[in-house]
Amino acid sequence: MDFSLDGQNGLSEMVVDVSNDDRYSIRLDYHYNAADKSARQTLWREVGGLQLVSSGKAVEIGAPFDVSILIKETSSGKVVHESISKTPKLSSWGEGVLHAEIADLFLKSGRYRLLVRREGAVANIKSSRTTITFIKAFYGK
Repeated sequence: MDFSLDGQNGLSEMVVDVSNDDRYSIRLDYHYNAADKSARQTLWREVGGLQLVSSGKAVEIGAPFDVSILIKETSSGKVVHESISKTPKLSSWGEGVLHAEIADLFLKSGRYRLLVRREGAVANIKSSRTTITFIKAFYGK
């Protein structure tokens, strides 16, 4: 689902169907034009990705905003997850997209309403369409 970076705060909402009891990940995805050689580097800097500041020293400040996540059962309205991701940091990337994982949680099968709210202004992120992705969590080697 689209995630607005306009204004002081942004709210996105979607219904997700969970077919199996399992771990799930909620990601903030920043999209860029993969054909533009400088687009990834520009976006990386804009969203606070790891930057070398001096010989042997790097800093990762993360995004200039916080993200709150609320998940409710659609049938009962019961809150099953509530958290805040402070200045989300990049966790992975793919061709044309940078990912920042904002939640990793276990959910039982069912139908849920996912509300994701950005809290704070987005001063420098100009070059990105941003989305929220809800996927089965994947753990590498």
